[in-house]
Amino acid sequence: MAFAASVSPNPAVGAALLRYGVPRAEHVRLAIYDVGGRWVATLTDRVQPAGTHEATFRPAAGDQAQVYFYRYEMTGRVRTGKFVVLR
Repeated sequence: MAFAASVSPNPAVGAALLRYGVPRAEHVRLAIYDVGGRWVATLTDRVQPAGTHEATFRPAAGDQAQVYFYRYEMTGRVRTGKFVVLR
């Protein structure tokens, strides 16, 4: 199990599914930011068991199509990625 994350579909319509791997049980934080770097949501912020996990991001009602970034953190490791949600 690798320390990795992906978003599908990308671009997404209405909601995006984020999949991420946890190589061993530890604290995981997965947060979403807008293109301006402002925090939008935290999808998980807790200890999770080893394995593949999923989280769904749905923008607030009325938000326009937008580019978002995810930040996936585990014990000194960080991955970021970009995705688009269309309305």
